Amino acid sequence: MIDDKAKITQMQEQLCLISRVEKNIPLIIIDGVYGDETRNCVKAFQCACGIEPTGDVDYETRTKIEESYRNDLFTVTPADSLAVFPGPSHKMCHGDVDDTVYVIQHILRELNCAYDDAFSGVCMTGTYDDATTDAIRTFQHINGLPETGETDKRTWNAMVKSHSVFCYNKSYTG
Repeated sequence: MIDDKAKITQMQEQLCLISRVEKNIPLIIIDGVYGDETRNCVKAFQCACGIEPTGDVDYETRTKIEESYRNDLFTVTPADSLAVFPGPSHKMCHGDVDDTVYVIQHILRELNCAYDDAFSGVCMTGTYDDATTDAIRTFQHINGLPETGETDKRTWNAMVKSHSVFCYNKSYTG
């Protein structure tokens, strides 16, 4: 059995995360005390893993808790974001050729349905062409932004927010 408060606390934290993925593992209070609640949680974990349910944390149980924690950590934590827009003062404009333009065009194409086909002329070319400029100007007009046809930070943020609202909402995506 573990008798170090810091190690018990760490194990309880790991078991709490595991319980968010494995519903048959009870949620416990993290208090650094190896009491009945923690012992019962360990027993449930052992049962779920095919380990004899003693409630004691031996080498096999400890190793399995750590392995499950590492595996489940990526399941319950949010995905890391990817910063695509070059910087706060940057502007993407007509004639630019860049991977960011592909992303802008992709977002516009995804938003097309929610904006009544306002961006249907946009093709994913990676070139900030006339169709992209016109679509951005239309997007800016609809969203009350300055109608420059350029994608600055403010336009980018509005596009990303619109994408989050419309493209991940089943009532809009059909």
